[in-house]
Amino acid sequence: MRSFFKKVVTVILTLIAKAILWRHSPKVIAITGSVGKTSTKDAVYTVLKGQGSVRKSDKSFNSELGVPLSIIGAETGWNNPITWLGVMTRGLWQIIEPKGSYPDTLVLEVGADRPGDIHRIAKWIKPHIVVITRLPDVPVHIEFFPTLSSLVEEKLSLARSLRKEGTLILNADDHRVMAARDTLRFRTVTYGTREDAMIRASNVQLLAPGDTTAGGLTFKVDFDGKSFPVMLPNIYGESFMSIALAALSVAYASGVNMVTAISDLASYETPPGRVRLLPGIGGTVLIDDTYNSSPAACEAGLRMLRELPFGKRKIAVIGDMLELGRHTTEAHHQVGELAARSADVLVTVGLRAKLCADGARSVGMPDKKILETEDAKSVATLMKEILLPGDVIYLKGSQGIRLERAVLELMAEPERAAELLVRQEREWK
Repeated sequence: MRSFFKKVVTVILTLIAKAILWRHSPKVIAITGSVGKTSTKDAVYTVLKGQGSVRKSDKSFNSELGVPLSIIGAETGWNNPITWLGVMTRGLWQIIEPKGSYPDTLVLEVGADRPGDIHRIAKWIKPHIVVITRLPDVPVHIEFFPTLSSLVEEKLSLARSLRKEGTLILNADDHRVMAARDTLRFRTVTYGTREDAMIRASNVQLLAPGDTTAGGLTFKVDFDGKSFPVMLPNIYGESFMSIALAALSVAYASGVNMVTAISDLASYETPPGRVRLLPGIGGTVLIDDTYNSSPAACEAGLRMLRELPFGKRKIAVIGDMLELGRHTTEAHHQVGELAARSADVLVTVGLRAKLCADGARSVGMPDKKILETEDAKSVATLMKEILLPGDVIYLKGSQGIRLERAVLELMAEPERAAELLVRQEREWK
């Protein structure tokens, strides 16, 4: 019954969203990929929000239901028919509102859980700009696709829906993204660290925070023979360099002054649950990366932990990575190997994550530095017993592991959980 109700709601909201786009003709920027969609969406919004009225997808609303909700600008109604009726009423009102009352630009995240998901959305949103972030070897949700190439093709279907005058923005550092370039006949802007990238980063550094200055990620961005410094305060993952470059590429393609875009980008904050630094109990620092997990994202987080320019002891808390199908064993084992090289202590959460412990042992991490737990509650209890002042704790796991529950127990300001953590709505709890 719930499934039927959801399908009916999705059909109705899609019709309303189509009518809104027809009525107001906003510029549509659509972002896809297997890593970094939500963070890129927020970064794009950061560089564009000063250029007019801009609306972005809320949270990670990127599905057949989430995209219409983003276009309407509404939150989910969960299982409450009255709330859904209110969402529909809001959408219908936007159809009849005078032109000029609706946002000039929409920044939408588009994802795929199953084959056909993106194709069905792409054919009606008809984006003006498409950003493809990254297509790694073992992406999340691959369990539901027969082959990796079929998942890649699903992501590329968004690019194939571009308007003729549209712009395609591609990650030059991803060989799968670039391999598709010749099959996509659109104006293209590339970004990355490669010499031939149009928007190129160099001199990447992680700066430790000082007594009077914020630390973070800094690099130079080069384009059109010009070079400017970029600073992302309180952000330490080098993967965010790619996210920043994608946002600056959108600004470049949109004709935004790049100096202004770089200045605006300095105000960017990572979304909840995505490599967000939080004060922890007892003088510790938490790196909350608990929104979801995949091998590529987890490996990027562990490399960040290894390169952090601060922290007396580094602890990696790694939960199960779900929906990997036949890649489950190898992917967890490889993550464990990297964790052994990146952290002083490895704590695993869940049955699959025990394979991470095996991987860590295989490259020489001592048993006394590997702790295995069953769930978020038990890991929080364990962490309270072993934490020392100055520890940095990186937490990463798939959505189903609910590691944000452990973050809640370990953060110094639990009263701010609704503001700082993922999945704090009553329905999730």
